[in-house]
Amino acid sequence: MEYGTLDTILNGVSAGLGISLLPRSSVTKAVLRGEITVMSLPDPYCRLEVGFVYARGEHISSALSALVQIITEPEL
Repeated sequence: MEYGTLDTILNGVSAGLGISLLPRSSVTKAVLRGEITVMSLPDPYCRLEVGFVYARGEHISSALSALVQIITEPEL
């Protein structure tokens, strides 16, 4: 199944409809309430590559350009 909101995903998981891959920070409250159980992914599966997709020829705002520059800078 595919759900559109975090609340719907968490409700489906807590109802036993399946599992989901989500950032730990997005499920903290549900875990504390005892609604779901969290299992960590082993290395190297715990890293996620993120990309930006946009239509060719679209205007890229200065805010988006700044964000891309920040996140693509190498870590120190």
